[in-house]
Amino acid sequence: MANIRDIARESGLSIGTISRYINSTGYVSEESAKKIQMVINEMNYTPNQHARALFNSKSKIIGLVFPSLINPYFSELATIFEHLLQEKGYVIILCNTEDSREKELQALELLKGFRVEGIILGRSQCKNELNKINIPMISYESTVENNNIITVSADNYKGGAQAFEHLYKKGCRKLLHIKGPTSFEATQLRYEGFIDAANKKGIKPEIINFDTDFDLQNKNYIDGVLDNYDMKKYDGIFVFNDIVAAQMLRYLNEKQIKVPKDIKLLGFDNSYICDLLSPRLSTIEQPIISIAERCIELLFEIIDGKEVYEKEHLITTRIIQRETT
Repeated sequence: MANIRDIARESGLSIGTISRYINSTGYVSEESAKKIQMVINEMNYTPNQHARALFNSKSKIIGLVFPSLINPYFSELATIFEHLLQEKGYVIILCNTEDSREKELQALELLKGFRVEGIILGRSQCKNELNKINIPMISYESTVENNNIITVSADNYKGGAQAFEHLYKKGCRKLLHIKGPTSFEATQLRYEGFIDAANKKGIKPEIINFDTDFDLQNKNYIDGVLDNYDMKKYDGIFVFNDIVAAQMLRYLNEKQIKVPKDIKLLGFDNSYICDLLSPRLSTIEQPIISIAERCIELLFEIIDGKEVYEKEHLITTRIIQRETT
């Protein structure tokens, strides 16, 4: 693979001149520039982007640290981030932590080594350590007790309240909420919004706690939890995300409980799987494009040295009604 020394030898110019041309860091005559570019084309030379980052302090790389790539919402979000950043001339390094504190710390160390210009971090499991990372950062879906780290999130509390209001308007009074892990700030807020809205109507939903975000590999876990409850006594179920709602729909079908005739079912996220299910899943939408655009807008304001005074940015959710309600 050709390097700068090879180009200097073939062109008869100094390494310093070649470096100034490639990195656009100083004057190079038109004649020399043409000669260098001709040799670059002949040798099929590709600049070492990591070396350029060290030289220029501009890597044109953004790190994405996500808790899951199996969950369709996060995979969609990562794809949108990549497209939006490509339009700005940036590439991404995508790290999947699986909600592991150790994997998250390893990912952050990796991104520091690549001199990324910024990080978008989803559902952090090591908030205390983030104070030590001197890289512009946006925290998605998880509030960090640090005035320098901005949080962007859907309004999960309001989304939980919207879930109750939708099921209530559909005539549901015997309600069940499938609650996500307490350690996940977003699912905790969805639970609180749902319960508070229900209590205002004098309704006390039953709660089933799941200790995992999803478990595609272990159907027995889902069934083992749900088998402790009589699903036929409920007329409305709100599930903390779409992927678990999909598993819930599968479980109800196997028990010959009809959705929406016997039970109305509502998820959260509005991921693409909602339209792939039968019946199609009603859900609370996290507006994924608006969230991605806000994260990127704020991240580049920080990268550019601007002061962002508002530390928490909430994006409004909305009900997407399909066949399960």
